[in-house]
Amino acid sequence: MKSALAVKAIVIVATTASCLAGPAIAAHYELESELVIPSPNSPNWDYLAFDPATDLLYIARREDGVLLYDAKTRKIVGTLDDTVGGNATTLIPELDRGYVTNMDGSLTAFQPSTRKVLKRIKVGKSADNAFYEPVNRQLVVTMGDDR
Repeated sequence: MKSALAVKAIVIVATTASCLAGPAIAAHYELESELVIPSPNSPNWDYLAFDPATDLLYIARREDGVLLYDAKTRKIVGTLDDTVGGNATTLIPELDRGYVTNMDGSLTAFQPSTRKVLKRIKVGKSADNAFYEPVNRQLVVTMGDDR
C-alpha cells in the first residue's frame, strides 16, 4: 500500500511538473508595465500582498515602510504609517484588518478600509511573515533564525 501511494504521488508530481513546464503556462505571463521606485535607501524589499477588492498592492520595502501601489492607475498612492522595517503584509478582508510583520519582531495592525494604524504588537525577536488561518480565525506568525 505504501509503495502504491508513493507511485501515485510521483506520478502526480511528474504530471504537474510537465504541465507547468509546457508553453501554455508561459503564455499567460507577460510584462505590461514597469515602475522604478526611488528610495534614499538601497533597494530592499520582501513580500507582496494584493487586495483584489481595492486593487492595492502592498509592497514591503523594509527601510521605506510598506508602499501602496494602485494597480488600476499604476501609481504609488502612499505609505502605511508606522511600517518602517516591514517584511510582509497579511490582509484579512472579512475583518477589515491588516498586519505588517516588521523586522523588529512586531506587527503593525491597521484597518485597510481607512489605512489607519491601530496598534503595534510585539510578537518575537525575528518575525518574518504571517498567515491568516480562517477556520480557527488565527494569525500565524513565522519566525526566522532567532526564534
